[in-house]
Amino acid sequence: MSAPRPDVRELSTEARCPLHPSASAVATCERCGSFACYQCVRRGPDLLSYCQTCLGMSPAHLVPASRGDRLLANLLDAFVIAGPLFFAGVTQGFASAKKTGFSPIWISFALLITLAVLIAQLVGVARTGQSLGKRWRGIKVVRMDGSPVSLVVLIFVRNLIPYGLSQLTFGVTGILDTLFIFREDRRCLHDLIAGTQVVEASPDETSGRA
Repeated sequence: MSAPRPDVRELSTEARCPLHPSASAVATCERCGSFACYQCVRRGPDLLSYCQTCLGMSPAHLVPASRGDRLLANLLDAFVIAGPLFFAGVTQGFASAKKTGFSPIWISFALLITLAVLIAQLVGVARTGQSLGKRWRGIKVVRMDGSPVSLVVLIFVRNLIPYGLSQLTFGVTGILDTLFIFREDRRCLHDLIAGTQVVEASPDETSGRA
């Protein structure tokens, strides 16, 4: 049996978790007042205790991600996707310069790595709203009420539609999209289109942060 977390304790022998009736409660949710066991209790950005259902459901408890964290997260995401293909292109360039002929090995290897990274990215954003970069920086994408964003909205509304607009306007909307980060709420143009925001993840969600 796992030891209680340092900041929680059993409230009483009679207080039980609604989701796990056999488990003693270790905290009371600050939002709904229900009991939560060690397995269900979560810490919000305000360091208060919440049940799994309520964590992130109240906008008052959402802290906008810093501009620096968003920039670093985007840079890492771009690197892990474009890096393998760039490396393969450079390798093929050297091969062509030495007139050793075209070899599909490096390109195929790079495509496989890129595909694996894309799958990992999709799984991450579908489960937690976090890409590899966002998980590294301890931030995540949520709806304005703090609830999770559907994968369809993340892919098409938040990414593909803004990208298409940028292409149609020769990059003008892409520049505006970036400049919108300087708004007080730090929501970019693609956030406004999709009805999303990027916020700090809870300590439990950032436990794997590098």
